[in-house]
This record gives sequence, structure tokens and C-alpha cells, in this order.
Amino acid sequence: MYRILIVASILSAVGARAEEPAPDKAPPPAPPPTAPPAVDAPAPVEKTPLQEGDEILASKHDTKSFEHAVAIFQAELAKKPGDLDLSLKLCTSLNAVMRAKTQGNLALVNGTSDTPANKRIWSEHGKRSHELCSAVQKARPKDLETALQTAEAYMYLSSSMGIIQAVMSGAANQYKKNADAILALDKTADDDVGDIYHGAFYTVAPWPMNDVKKAREHFAKAAAIAPRSVRNRYYVGLGAFKDGDLVTAEREFTFARDNPCTTKSEIDFCAAIKAQAKLGLELIAKKK
Repeated sequence: MYRILIVASILSAVGARAEEPAPDKAPPPAPPPTAPPAVDAPAPVEKTPLQEGDEILASKHDTKSFEHAVAIFQAELAKKPGDLDLSLKLCTSLNAVMRAKTQGNLALVNGTSDTPANKRIWSEHGKRSHELCSAVQKARPKDLETALQTAEAYMYLSSSMGIIQAVMSGAANQYKKNADAILALDKTADDDVGDIYHGAFYTVAPWPMNDVKKAREHFAKAAAIAPRSVRNRYYVGLGAFKDGDLVTAEREFTFARDNPCTTKSEIDFCAAIKAQAKLGLELIAKKK
């Protein structure tokens, strides 16, 4: 009987093991997370022609871009004749073209900027530019930007005659009035470009209006207001060079040659300023 119980126990244990479920297999790896559905990037907002033109005037420095701005604002002004804002922008664009193509009518160490090629460019754009800005200035006599652009436009227009003819025609008086209008509104405008206009006139004007001492006074005022201006320091050097003060000329030309241009208008013809400063230093070296 005892043996029967043992056998029964063994059989019972074996049966229990047989009834135990087989161990589970390892679970399959989880599928990689699915990426969220791609979302199309929003289409870039297309600029309007006016926005494109404004961007060019604010940030570009090359002739091709400025000529594109002229085309934009001409087309827009044709839709709204007489619009003052568009007239000013077109005048500004024309000035920028002339500035870039003719190195801002820079007063030179030797000679003048009124070459036949430059005078053709000023003749082509100067009259239209000045007409546009003058119309805006009549409506907005206290607007500084209009005063700046009108003065620049008139500088090119009068220079298209050649400096001697311009002086003989009485253009010098209007030129100086434009500079004074800027100074009356803001002596610091465009790093005191009003005094630069005056000084440049006295530098390049023929006798008896040529006056290097007066030119130097105006250039010194501009440099005092904006001493980091490469344009202003070049002109201080130019006045000193014309006056025989080679020590000052060398110092100022060196500054102009070695430092970066900063203002928008200055950058547009920075290469010409630096080339003239370098030329001035070469001429000074020969005189030592």
C-alpha cells in the first residue's frame, strides 16, 4: 500500500508538471515609432514691388540693384501720378544710381569728377531726380530726408554743366542754399553732410570762389560731429593737402584708407574714397 501511494504521488507530480504552461517566448521588439506626418512648410510670402524697392534702398550698394529700384518706383508712380512718397522714392533711387556710377561726385586729390562720362550720367538722371524731389520739398519743406535727397539731386544736376559753367549760371547759390536747408533741420544729418557740401564747393570752385581755408573750416565741423566717418576724415585730409599741410593730410588720409565706411551713402562710394586717400598718401610720400 505504501508503494502504491508513492507511485501515485510521483504520477501526480509528473501530471502537474505536464499541465504547467510552457514558458512564454520573448515578446517581439516594439515597432519603431512612426514619424508624424510631414507638414509642408508655409510658402514664402512674396514681396510686393514696393517692399522690394524699399529693401534695395535700405540695404543694397550696387548700380544694378539701384536701377531695379528705379524701374519699380517708376512703374508704381505711373499708377499714382504725383504721389509724394513714390516721388521721393524714385528721386532717391535715381540719386543712388548716380552716386554709385559716379562715386558720389567726390572731390578729388587731383582733377575733378565732372568727366564727360559722369556728366552724361548726371544729365540723364539729374533733371528728373531734381524735379521729383523739388515737388516733394514744396509740400514738405521741413522733411529732412527730402532736403537730403533734393540737395544731392541738385548737386548732380548742376554738375552736369561742368563746375565752371555751373558757377557762371548761378547754380552755386542754390547749391549752398540746399546745404543750409539741411543744416537748419539737423546739423548731424548724414554725418553732417551739409558742411561737407559747403567744404567740397569751396575746394573745387574756380577762382575767385575757391577758398581752401573756408573748406577746411567746414570739413573740421563735419569731422567734429562724426569723427569716425571715413568720408569726413578724407575731406579733412583733402583740405589740408590742398592747403599744403601735409602732416595733417597724411594723418587723415591714413585714417580714411584704413577704416571701414559706415553710413549708407558713404558705403555706396567707399572704394572711391579709399582710392583717393591712397593716392594722396602716395603723392605726400613723393614730396618728403
